Amino acid sequence: MGIYISIYSIKHIGTEKYAKNFFDLMDQSGLNIEKIGLFEPVKKSFSMEDAIGMWTTEEPGIYDFETNKMIGKSGGMLGKSKGYWCQTHWWLHPTELSLNYLTIYLNKKVFNQIKNDILPLFEGLVDCFEAILK
Repeated sequence: MGIYISIYSIKHIGTEKYAKNFFDLMDQSGLNIEKIGLFEPVKKSFSMEDAIGMWTTEEPGIYDFETNKMIGKSGGMLGKSKGYWCQTHWWLHPTELSLNYLTIYLNKKVFNQIKNDILPLFEGLVDCFEAILK
């Protein structure tokens, strides 16, 4: 059992700016990511350079049924540490808005350790990603 934080944005979050801001916000909250990867199992030790590289890696990402082709780009990555993990996925459509997301999971123990930093983390993420508020 734990806490999920999900942030949704129509901004193109697959850039170095968003990646660096995210990792800085996590670090400021005491959530230092230990392992990163593009898929499970996540084995690569965290470095800012590698994490930003994974975050910004683009692949063909949107299938267009009318043209029977892949259009646009997509990307995403995973990060883990003991008691918490994060993931992001983004799409970049050439002509339409895409709904991109970021999710952070904290188990109860980690949440209780940093509970005073959760609101600033959430507010920072909402501001950074220009989140959709409902």
